[in-house]
Amino acid sequence: MPDLPIACSLSVDELRLRAADLLPGVAAAATKVEPLPDGVRLTIAATSTNWTRIAAAVDRERQCCPFLRFILTVPAAGAPFTLDVTGPPGTQEYLLALAAALPPVAPK
Repeated sequence: MPDLPIACSLSVDELRLRAADLLPGVAAAATKVEPLPDGVRLTIAATSTNWTRIAAAVDRERQCCPFLRFILTVPAAGAPFTLDVTGPPGTQEYLLALAAALPPVAPK
């Protein structure tokens, strides 16, 4: 599959209004954010609330940001989830710029 352009179909205002239900909301629940060469890795406590938050955010993000790829790792014994959010070259910069442009999101 060829790389898709790094572009979100939501306006800045829509992003601000929906941030808690998108990646910024998931990132706000993360205990650790690590850079990857082509994105970021979020470490998130393995709770049912976070499971639901992650699933909903990934579903919404794949609709408005189709260039993003997601790998969710669910380890044994209740260890934290990891969510790798990656994409074509420039994705990491896009995600960091998005995080910087939006106000902090309080986790639900």
